[in-house]
Amino acid sequence: MKFKIRLCGLLASLVLAACGGGGGGSSGGNEGGSTASAVVITSSNSQALAAEALAAASNTDAGSGAAFVTGVQVSGGSTGSSAALLGLAARKLVSMVPPTGALATGVTTSQTQACTSGGSLTVTVNSSDGSTVAAGDSVQFTANGCTESLGGATEVMNGSMTITFLTGYDAASAVYPKTLSIRIVAQNFSLSSGGETEAFNGDVTITLTETSATSFTMSMTSNSLSTTLGTHSVTLINYSVNAEETSSGTVITMSATIETSNSRLGAGLVSYQVATVTPITVSSSGVVTSGSIKVTGNNSSLLLTVTSADTFTLQVDSNGDGTYESTSTVTHSQLQAVL
Repeated sequence: MKFKIRLCGLLASLVLAACGGGGGGSSGGNEGGSTASAVVITSSNSQALAAEALAAASNTDAGSGAAFVTGVQVSGGSTGSSAALLGLAARKLVSMVPPTGALATGVTTSQTQACTSGGSLTVTVNSSDGSTVAAGDSVQFTANGCTESLGGATEVMNGSMTITFLTGYDAASAVYPKTLSIRIVAQNFSLSSGGETEAFNGDVTITLTETSATSFTMSMTSNSLSTTLGTHSVTLINYSVNAEETSSGTVITMSATIETSNSRLGAGLVSYQVATVTPITVSSSGVVTSGSIKVTGNNSSLLLTVTSADTFTLQVDSNGDGTYESTSTVTHSQLQAVL
């Protein structure tokens, strides 16, 4: 069996989708100790924080019947899209693995090929089993100006990415449940489009458990995923997302520490924690219908609660005494405007 066919078949089941441009983290991440200061949450910056938190907790691929969260819809540097965009790039690169014919046990193959619209891609496949994808198999991609279409946009890829299979997987099997888990590690991997370049360093682990041919649960975690878009940097630390498809839509829980240079939140690098208090539900059309999110900063916090479709109450506790001093109503469109 050709390794290319096996890889494409199993990653296609992930339905990894683009979640917009922007978003990212500092290339240094939190290695060697963070220099970020915990943000002080006030009524003036609460909408910008709430917008990032909602984006991190609610984005789905609304165009797919099997939509599930992979990151964040962003504009000008919000959180979480780094994981989604990296996943999209991984799916594209896997589709470019050249056919290598039947692989014997323990074979490592490497091949450089031209990309569709310029540049080249070197693919190194390490397979421990020639017939199925086995735990420990890996594919390393090294892009050199590799130009391809990703999510309808032309992207120029540079740097390296390694995909390691943490579980074995048989895409053809009709026996459920079955689980696929992969780890993606980016090393100075960048995507350039429309005059903007987003650079990635760090890891994402994606686990998909299929309970039937049409239903599944998905989790995505990252120890540290750092990206930079222009002068804006964001790092996702201990990032965790769980999503489940139901008849009501996608039900999502998430948590993360976020370090960002978002100028709306102050000068320099700031950090905050975000977590769902009650799961966020997003319809297949992208409407947020229920749930709540808490953001915690320096002796301060905010609570964003869905009251009706795409409408929320925003409560702010600016002095950390456990009492919300201000309460306001905001809409999804208002929050998106300050992303």
